[in-house]
Amino acid sequence: MFDVHVHFNSNEIYDELETNIKEIKETFNANYKAIVVGYDDKSNQRVIELINKFDFMYGAIGIHPSDCKNYDFSMLEKIKNEILENKKIVAIGEIGLDFYWDKNKNVQELQRIWFEKQIELAKELNLPIEIHTRDAIQETFDIIKESKFKNNIILHCYNASIEITKEYLKMDNVYFSFGGVLTFKNSINVKNAFLMIPNDRILIETDAPYLSPVPYRGQLNRPVYIKETLKYMAELKKMSVEELEEILDSNAKTVFKI
Repeated sequence: MFDVHVHFNSNEIYDELETNIKEIKETFNANYKAIVVGYDDKSNQRVIELINKFDFMYGAIGIHPSDCKNYDFSMLEKIKNEILENKKIVAIGEIGLDFYWDKNKNVQELQRIWFEKQIELAKELNLPIEIHTRDAIQETFDIIKESKFKNNIILHCYNASIEITKEYLKMDNVYFSFGGVLTFKNSINVKNAFLMIPNDRILIETDAPYLSPVPYRGQLNRPVYIKETLKYMAELKKMSVEELEEILDSNAKTVFKI
């Protein structure tokens, strides 16, 4: 099992870290890896702490679009140095655009600038990027396309339309990560996109502590709940859980070069 987007660094998970890790070990034995994803400076520092402590954890650090207004661009140099000092940081993220929370046009423009600058940093460091997008799907696609980014791209918590999915599929470095939202009864568009994407371009995530899968929807998401999303994915793909898990693990290791 390879969770490509989880927040062990969030207070909700971190404060019960021992319990969460115990649940994972009991469920997956030694067959578990995770990308712990940062979103601001404090969470990035916690990513570094965790990946240095636990062999099965790897890191992605960056500034989330909703947090970029809290920093100046000197933060990019700090992120760069932290990546250069730690080989277990395997991606920059989560980065992107979020126009749901930020309606102010000036803030949205700042998000675009931060997104572009973090893409350029990933180019410089030869790393993949983990992308967050909300209410800005077309704008996100346009920036990615214009950037001519050649490293791997992980579209976290994927929920775009069939039309955008077809465009992304033309880029052979784009991978689509699905989490608990896929299991929701009303997520028809997400299911349709999932079914049209080749198996070698799909990843799995929890985004814990957010977006719990059914039957835990509405509750705090725990990393171990990834087993429910995997089970649902296998049903949709008409595959065995074991076969799909092997494919997803292989995809994640390819994407992050682990």
